[in-house]
Amino acid sequence: QQFSFWLQTSPQSSSSGVTGGSEAARRIAFWRYYTRICAVTDPPVTPEDDEKASVSAKMRIAGGTNTRLTAPVAWGYSPRLPDRWRRSSAVEQGNHNPLVGGSNPPAATIQSMIMIAPVHASFLKARDRMRSPHHLAIFRLSAIFAALLSIAPTFAADLAVVTTGALHHMVLDLVPAFEARTGDKVIVTNDTAGGVRARVERGEVFDVIILTVGGLETLTAKGKIVPGSAAPLAKSSIGLAVKDGAPQPDISTAEAFKSAMLAAPSIAWTDPASGGTTGIYLGKLFERMGIADAVRAKSVLVRGGLSAARILTGEATHALQPVSELLAVTGVTVAGKLPEELQGHTIYGAGIGAAAVHPGGAKAFLADLRGEAGTRSLTAHGMTVP
Repeated sequence: QQFSFWLQTSPQSSSSGVTGGSEAARRIAFWRYYTRICAVTDPPVTPEDDEKASVSAKMRIAGGTNTRLTAPVAWGYSPRLPDRWRRSSAVEQGNHNPLVGGSNPPAATIQSMIMIAPVHASFLKARDRMRSPHHLAIFRLSAIFAALLSIAPTFAADLAVVTTGALHHMVLDLVPAFEARTGDKVIVTNDTAGGVRARVERGEVFDVIILTVGGLETLTAKGKIVPGSAAPLAKSSIGLAVKDGAPQPDISTAEAFKSAMLAAPSIAWTDPASGGTTGIYLGKLFERMGIADAVRAKSVLVRGGLSAARILTGEATHALQPVSELLAVTGVTVAGKLPEELQGHTIYGAGIGAAAVHPGGAKAFLADLRGEAGTRSLTAHGMTVP
């Protein structure tokens, strides 16, 4: 435990003969080096003993004490030092480096190692117990565990992203390149605007939150979004889709759109009760145009997901939704966008969750969304930069 604490906190760990490679590699090498040479034994070493001993490394440490070094049976090594380390003169003049090889361990390295091991009676008694198979197994596991703890911060992260349906496929477009570049895994959750807002408000944790600009402002005021992190990302428009090969109705004017809605056998659109931005807008639009009852009678209300998918199942002949979501369904054709006088543009933005587990990764992902790749993707999905 003392060694583990020292290894993680002491500046000596970078000046004790273990150099080069990553921090994790240096720590692992240091553990291997330590378990090879650093167990202290009594009695004192004399020059005569040194000539006779099969293991040796004579080092003068604090107080002018001569102490013999032996190696415990850890990491599968022999309890005796290699022959090339037998002479104290060789130890004192050596240039061994556990990462790059060499013949002898340097005296300064051994001395710095010895100084971290308390030389007292309890340590000397523990030395013999450590040589039992049981204690050696515990020692090995302790060494591995400490090394893993030092490496843990480098593990890849899971980046949690929640988005409204309008930008869902744009987000998915950017995920593969981001994961390949960073090593992080992006977990994308899709919901209606109301659903996203409710999830965040009740405490679900997301690193990146993609929502309507108004929704982001509300969450920021409630302390759910990092102040200053939210910014506009894309502007979407509502369109009308029909099955591939079916007649495409004219919706170029307000009157033409009204006629198309009354003539359509069935229409799939987002259920306003689900909190979807487009559904709420269309419900109010039909009321304003005086066709709410007629449309409601043949409506297929969709609570999240792609309305145009109901065309493929035969549940509806027409579908209304943001163009980005209509284009995501293969087998349907976008007949056009609502005329400008009826259009319900929605501006979406993205911000970092106040409870984000990986704010650094969130910031990097937002940069991708707002960068060139993000712009190409939103354009391909029928959206524009606000």
